[in-house]
Amino acid sequence: FKSSFDKANRSSIHGFRGVGIDEGLRILKKVKDTYNIPVITDVHEPWQCEKVAKVVDMIQIPAFLCRQTDLLVSAAKTGLPVNIKKGQFLAPWDMKNVVNKMQEAG
Repeated sequence: FKSSFDKANRSSIHGFRGVGIDEGLRILKKVKDTYNIPVITDVHEPWQCEKVAKVVDMIQIPAFLCRQTDLLVSAAKTGLPVNIKKGQFLAPWDMKNVVNKMQEAG
């Protein structure tokens, strides 16, 4: 089950972004426990990774953040699988650099 607690890339600063990390993780944990299914959510900032890793089965990196070293390293250090969406601005062969960052971070 994939859901987002924050949609940080809204067009307008006034657009609804979500319920926030605490409420979002509470909901994800309830879904996970109630239906016994794996859950995934995306992260936007390095500090979110450790908190999110306590609830989810996989972390997702949004496409527009796929080259952000600090975010990638923080996600890798959780030990969870990480789904990194490739940004449209990035050539497929340039993803090797993203993979290398993840491998170097463990």
